[in-house]
Amino acid sequence: MINFFKFIVGTVIGSFISLSSIRSYRHESIIFPASHCDHCNHKLRPWELIPIVSFILLRGKCHQCHRPIGFLTLIGELTGGLIFLFNPLTLNGLLEIIFELLFLFIAECDYSYYTIPTWSLISMLTLTILQLITNGKLDVLTFAIILIIYALISLLNHYLKFIGNGDVDLMFLLFLKTDVTTIIYIIAISSFSAIFKYVIHHKHKLIPYAPYLGFAYLLLRSIKK
Repeated sequence: MINFFKFIVGTVIGSFISLSSIRSYRHESIIFPASHCDHCNHKLRPWELIPIVSFILLRGKCHQCHRPIGFLTLIGELTGGLIFLFNPLTLNGLLEIIFELLFLFIAECDYSYYTIPTWSLISMLTLTILQLITNGKLDVLTFAIILIIYALISLLNHYLKFIGNGDVDLMFLLFLKTDVTTIIYIIAISSFSAIFKYVIHHKHKLIPYAPYLGFAYLLLRSIKK
């Protein structure tokens, strides 16, 4: 029963994050106006706000104008639910939940608008350091080495532009949280997923890499569970 409740709460927060990613880019309030269709401004009724269920009942379309809602909202709700489901309600678990929800926010921003808000990266770094302190894994020497590697890769990326700067920042954070083997798996899975998506739907030259990093990270965490 507790797992069902956690999943429901997660879907609600996941839905809110999807809304926040859209309004953050538009510099709009995340509170006002109330949730509405982006196409016809139809104000959503209570039953249209139920995560996942409303998407299924509406068949992925606005009840008023019948324009597509978009699968990103559904994916955000499902991901939010799974994030809560797979993490314990402990101090470290709550820190991880917030970290992964921020990752979800970043992934949606990058996927839709090819941008990653700086404040979200700073928040994730703060959470990572707190987790390392909580788990007693904050090794100053290791942190310094990873920081040097990050600086060198960032400098190289500044001239070569092989990936976005935000993607480098995310990989640095994941390197701090995990280990060499895990980060190699994350890069391999995310790269393969991004290339596969590009081959299937090569509509854009730019590939938003953050969603694939997030997918790989959550996939490996769920497997380890």
